[in-house]
Amino acid sequence: MQDVTPDASTLDAIEVATCERFSALQLDRTRRSLQHAYEPHYRRAFDAACVAPADLRTLDDRPHSR
Repeated sequence: MQDVTPDASTLDAIEVATCERFSALQLDRTRRSLQHAYEPHYRRAFDAACVAPADLRTLDDRPHSR
């Protein structure tokens, strides 16, 4: 069987990232998405639920991760 493994030098950094690096990137992108949604589109909904983008400190803080 032919080896079709791609050369690591041709991959994006995220495709070869460690689990820790991947989680850190996922947390950063989630935080940015929440902040973007909060300003101004969903501010009332966030405020009514007593949550703010800054409340997300780890990926475990996401409701569905429990």
